[in-house]
Amino acid sequence: MGPADLQPQLDPTHIAVIRYPAQWLPPASDVSGFFAMVRAEHEVTVVAAEALLEQPEWAATAIEIDRAWRRVTFPGPLPWELVGFLADVATRLAGAQIPFTSMSGFTTDHVLVRAAQADLAVAVLSGQEPPAQRRGINPRRPRRPGSGGTAGSTPCCRWSSASPAASRSSSRTGSGSACT
Repeated sequence: MGPADLQPQLDPTHIAVIRYPAQWLPPASDVSGFFAMVRAEHEVTVVAAEALLEQPEWAATAIEIDRAWRRVTFPGPLPWELVGFLADVATRLAGAQIPFTSMSGFTTDHVLVRAAQADLAVAVLSGQEPPAQRRGINPRRPRRPGSGGTAGSTPCCRWSSASPAASRSSSRTGSGSACT
């Protein structure tokens, strides 16, 4: 028997992750669909439909735009006391070589995966085994500084890739390192 079905739901909307200056405030406009904003000391990050960027007031002040993400949602409510849920998600996505980042709402968890890997992500999160890894086609792990990395090594992803640290997470929201 394979892994349990986590009942992932793939949002058809293409998502962008947008970085704004720390002082930025969102324009007064209607936003529909999935939207998340995180304000930190040095930046504001918005996660929203790519279509939002068609509005000049959203695109003009962006420092950086990273497109081509898809959102996978796990239906809730997921209890706050649930232990190891995100660790299970991270382990499955790592087995399929799928980088991701996670977000939590009050009752549901979400992961963002690259649009090109969204269908595979849903398959492995539904309990299917990842495809066999073939030599020469999978992304290489980044080399740690001083470990003799070679030219052309894949740089460490800014967003969380399913790392051993992430898979050791002991809560549903996790605290795994983005890079290993």
